[in-house]
Amino acid sequence: MVWRFYCTDLLISADPTSTVANLPAEITHLYEEVQAKDTQIQEARTMIAQRDNSLQKFIKLNGSLVQNPKEEPYSKVILEQYERAQILQEEKIGLVEKAAALVRDDSSKLVCCTRSLITVGSPRQAVGRQAA
Repeated sequence: MVWRFYCTDLLISADPTSTVANLPAEITHLYEEVQAKDTQIQEARTMIAQRDNSLQKFIKLNGSLVQNPKEEPYSKVILEQYERAQILQEEKIGLVEKAAALVRDDSSKLVCCTRSLITVGSPRQAVGRQAA
C-alpha cells in the first residue's frame, strides 16, 4: 500500500527517492552516448590530420608550384569531416543539455516532495488518496 498526494500538480509517492530512482541510469546512458560521439569526432579529426599531412608532405617533396592530383579529393574529405565533427559536437551539446534538464527537473520534484513532507509531517498524516 502506497500513500500518494498531490504537490503542485505532480503526483508523487510517499517515498521521495522513487521519483528519481532511475536518474543515475538515465544520466549514465546519456553520457555513454556523449562518449560515443566523442570517439566519432576523434575519428574525424584523425582522418583530417592524415589527409592534411599527406598534402603537406607532397608540398615538401615537390614544392608548392606543382599541382597535387589528390588535393581536390583530399580537400573535399577534409571539409566533409569538419562538417561531420561540427554536427556531432552539436548533438553532444544537446545530450548534455538533456542530462542537465533531467537533473534539474528531478531535483525540483525532490524539493517539492521534501517540502510537502515537512509541511504535512508524514505521508500517513497527509490528507490525500490511498493508492492500491
